Amino acid sequence: MPLEEEVVRKQLGYRPAQNFQLPLRRWRPRHYLDFFLGHRPKLFSAHSNAQRIFAEIPIDTWNRYTKILTVRNPYSYVLSLYLWHSRHSKATVGGFREWLLQGEGDLRFTNYGMGKVEGKSEVDLVLKFEDLPAGIRSLCAATGVPAGLLEGFEKIHAKQSPNVSRLSASDAYGGFEAGIRYVENRFSEEISLFGYEKPKW
Repeated sequence: MPLEEEVVRKQLGYRPAQNFQLPLRRWRPRHYLDFFLGHRPKLFSAHSNAQRIFAEIPIDTWNRYTKILTVRNPYSYVLSLYLWHSRHSKATVGGFREWLLQGEGDLRFTNYGMGKVEGKSEVDLVLKFEDLPAGIRSLCAATGVPAGLLEGFEKIHAKQSPNVSRLSASDAYGGFEAGIRYVENRFSEEISLFGYEKPKW
C-alpha cells in the first residue's frame, strides 16, 4: 500500500494486512533466494482469489468470515485494466484492441469469478464499483463495521491511473465489434447478474 494510504489507515485505526506471508516452515530454496533479494515470500497476494484462500485456511475460519467482493461494469473494467498495464507507456486505441483480443494475463479472470470456490460463488455481499458509497453503507449496516469506513475509502486514490484521460470508452470501443463481443462473452455472467450495459458513445 502506498505510504499516503498507510497514513489514512493508521489515522482511522484500521489493521494492516495480516497473515499473508509464507510461513518459514514452507520455504523452498527459491524463497530463500527471493528473501535475500529483498522480497519476503507471500502466501497470499493483493488479488488472491477465493479458491486460493479457501485452500489455505481452516473451514471453520472460512465460514466465520463475511466474504465481500467488488464488481465493476466489464467494459469499464477492461479499459481500466489496459490503462493500468500501459501506465508506463502510451495508451492507444490500437494498443488496447490488440491487447484485448489476445485475452491474456489478468483477462483470464473476472471480478465475480474471483469469489468462486469449485465454480460456486462464496460471496456474502457484492459491492458495485459504480456506487461504492451505497455499497459501503450497506456493508457497515450488515457487519457492524464503523460508518467511518466510507470516509476512509473516499481518501484513498491508489487505483487512479495517469492514463485515464488519454483514452475514452468511445475511442476504445467505437466500431470495435470484435472487442465488444469478447467482453460480452467473457463477462456474460456479471453482465447478466448485475445488469451492466455497454458504454454510451
